[in-house]
Amino acid sequence: MAVLISFLNATWFVGYCNLQNQDMMIRKPRYFLMILWLLTGCSLFGGKQVLPEPENFSVETIGTDRVLLMWDYPAGEATFFELRVFDSENNLLREKTLPGNARDFVISNLTPGTVYLFQLSACIQGDCSEPAPIQDETTQTLPPSRSFMDRPDEISGPQVHVIYAVPYDGLDRQLDANGTLTASIASFHNWFMQRSGLHIRFDRYNGEVDITFHRFRLTDQELQPWSSRLVLRLQEELKTAGLIREDKIYLIYYDGSSSLACGGASWPPRVPGQSAALYLRGAPSPSSCYSRSFVSSATDFPQYWEFAALHDLLHVLGIVSENAPYHADDYPAHINEPVDLMHSGPQPWILGEMTGIDVLGNNYFGPDVPGDAVHLADSPFVEKIPGHVAVYPFERLSPADAAKLMQAFKDLPMHVPFSEY
Repeated sequence: MAVLISFLNATWFVGYCNLQNQDMMIRKPRYFLMILWLLTGCSLFGGKQVLPEPENFSVETIGTDRVLLMWDYPAGEATFFELRVFDSENNLLREKTLPGNARDFVISNLTPGTVYLFQLSACIQGDCSEPAPIQDETTQTLPPSRSFMDRPDEISGPQVHVIYAVPYDGLDRQLDANGTLTASIASFHNWFMQRSGLHIRFDRYNGEVDITFHRFRLTDQELQPWSSRLVLRLQEELKTAGLIREDKIYLIYYDGSSSLACGGASWPPRVPGQSAALYLRGAPSPSSCYSRSFVSSATDFPQYWEFAALHDLLHVLGIVSENAPYHADDYPAHINEPVDLMHSGPQPWILGEMTGIDVLGNNYFGPDVPGDAVHLADSPFVEKIPGHVAVYPFERLSPADAAKLMQAFKDLPMHVPFSEY
């Protein structure tokens, strides 16, 4: 026999029981009837289950228009999660059903500088838990100086354009708008001009380096499988977004991760392309690129990120070419001189006051570069500074002596080896 029982809280239960020898005491209170029902061996199913709510529910602002939700559900696999978004007046704005195996989610297309409330419940079939404690978060205020497109050029001809990009689910640190990248670029450019007598034709707007912001449509995890070819995928994504021009090359500051290196670059003609990229959250074992800091001022002496940006940018110009006399065949696109800007090899890259541009003077910049090797000064992306004399040749030190004077970056590969492309 099937019996339908209702409780005062409007929860319904359906049970089946053999009533031949059972007195169901239907005149007793409903809660007592339910206890008796269970004691007499009747089965109960289809009811509203008491489900545990999601744990460690948190919300983090990762941009001007989006937040990242994260949670745990130790109770096991839910069928789905129900997410509700409210404004500060508790008006429901959105509802979203999320898969049962989800443990994070990005909500986008929010209004900059606005407070939102977030409510999350776990559901199994048709039953849902009480919501986790409501979390509130305010989206970032839109930086007034941010540009989402390449702004009008101040000069014509070949130029280097800078892009600050984050993955779909990445934290926007606003490095393009808070002066961080502007100072970093000025730091290595000042050093480069002093040492080479050349200046890089950076794309500028109102006298400042023009930096475009872009958020990729793919998450950090979705981009990671590109591994050694990540820079090429980033370039392709930017091209799809209409941000790549054929007459420019690009320096991309990607605020995402890589398990291989701190950056990557094109190296024409062997590795076609027009971009260099720094992976600001890269984590090649045993160190992390993310632990490195940018300089704080344009007048600071360059540090790791500054030298790495310049190093990778020169790769896009074809440096070091395979025809260079001391091209390191085991480390393509480099020379094996630890104090050289374009070093790579078994010895650590040593950066400091003694770091030089083509320390041997015959590989990519000095007076003895052979005619069939790429010479930095011949690139259309640089121009000679009138009246400035380049500093070369450089005094060469043994690696042991140089290490006493400068900081050695032993654990951070500059970029993915070109032999892996």
